[in-house]
Amino acid sequence: MQLGWDPKDEFARRRLRSRLSAVRARLDHGEAPEEVMCGRARQVNPNVHWEAWCRNAFLALPDYQGTSEDVCAVLQANPYIALLLDQRISANTWTVPRWRDSVFFAIRRAPGVAKTGAKRNGLLIYRYDPQAAALADAAKAARWLAKRKGGGGGGGGGKGEASMPHLGNGQ
Repeated sequence: MQLGWDPKDEFARRRLRSRLSAVRARLDHGEAPEEVMCGRARQVNPNVHWEAWCRNAFLALPDYQGTSEDVCAVLQANPYIALLLDQRISANTWTVPRWRDSVFFAIRRAPGVAKTGAKRNGLLIYRYDPQAAALADAAKAARWLAKRKGGGGGGGGGKGEASMPHLGNGQ
């Protein structure tokens, strides 16, 4: 009976090789060894609000439109936000700081932001529409309220509600 790691197990070797290369990449990018080896994910900073910051950045841009680099420049120019940006290099991209990765994802998620279809310096140009954002926020609030009241569909089963009302009382 063999215990532990089997050197002939190809799947285990690939998984181990992948994990080791991820650890090496994190260490190469200047991450603290204690943080890499602790096995826990870094706690999310509750003061970071990417979607709201991206909205405000678009409001500061002319015609409410710009590239992701324009949004990043506006965020870096804000002294309050600049202090909260994680400057460590992302292990996935090797050259882009982690906060820029977060901005790229937040731009796509932010309500009211849409691609214009045009490019500037090889980067997509996004446009922010405050009215569309307000409508999306109102729809999100209505969905949340409907879910909270229990009327969000799903066939019943809520408090004081028959789960199969089509059966009636006589059956």
